[in-house]
Amino acid sequence: MFLTYNAINFNSMNSVLADTWHPLGGVTITNIGGKRFLFRFYNRVDFYRVVEGIPWSFNRHLLVWSTIENGQDPLHVPLLFVNVWVHVKGLRQGFFHEEVAKSLGNFIDSYVTYDLKYNSQPHETILRIRSQLDVRQPLRTKKKLVDTKGEAFYAKFSYDWIHVFCYLCGLIGHTDSYCEQRLHKKLEELCFEWNDSLRVSNRRVTSFGSQWLKEEENSGSTQLLSGRMNAVPANDIAKLDSQLFRQSLFGVHSNSNKDGVDEEIMKTDSMGRMSMGDLGKDVDKTTSPSVISIDKDLIGGSIVRGSSSMSKTAADLAMRDSRHP
Repeated sequence: MFLTYNAINFNSMNSVLADTWHPLGGVTITNIGGKRFLFRFYNRVDFYRVVEGIPWSFNRHLLVWSTIENGQDPLHVPLLFVNVWVHVKGLRQGFFHEEVAKSLGNFIDSYVTYDLKYNSQPHETILRIRSQLDVRQPLRTKKKLVDTKGEAFYAKFSYDWIHVFCYLCGLIGHTDSYCEQRLHKKLEELCFEWNDSLRVSNRRVTSFGSQWLKEEENSGSTQLLSGRMNAVPANDIAKLDSQLFRQSLFGVHSNSNKDGVDEEIMKTDSMGRMSMGDLGKDVDKTTSPSVISIDKDLIGGSIVRGSSSMSKTAADLAMRDSRHP
């Protein structure tokens, strides 16, 4: 699904996504209704390359997606999480460690990995972390830390490929002009806790009429959700394990602090080792569904070097548009 109130131009989305991914085996995109789309890939190479490239967006709207298990209804798979790259600025010497990356990633939401190559330069001042976000929660903005001298400072966050979010509530998918807070507060009572500093400037240029886009076949030679060998003709074994991207639409609610700021302390000892408070606690990854969500309006994404939460045995993927009025 795409996190947007707007309707998605299906034909444009077809061309843009196919041209962006340029899959070697082609891709079939089907509108299954309910603002959801099924994306079928015909080999694992194309599928995993797209998965590793998340997050993706179309017309600046984030794509939330999930893999589909055999027998699952693509119209009812929950789409709540998306993996994104987060840039952490303002860190001081002694904080550029994997332990810090894990703790900050779990504070942001749920740590996935961090980019070693991105931080390989001695003069680099940005730590790049991949974290799984719950789209129902507001974006985190900063984290208070304490260095070895006992001086407090803030590590500030910005997000790759997250273009549309609310300055009032911090939720992805709408702007402050459409925030529900305007229904319950007077204009002078509105407080804008989020701003443009949370965006990492990126742009991917694509064209239309992709040569990689396939026409949907109505012959029944393959089944979208089965993923079984007998669902594919014997002369088309190479197209086994075809995958479907799926979109889903959800309401938004939040129980986080209004500004996404946590005041807990992270320290380094004289050896540069980290001492964290609740940031060091393990995060239960089993609560995440074995799916990956994708939003409809897609313009691009960043390359991911880390594990994803998708099920390796899933044969199909479904996709659905996000929130609509």
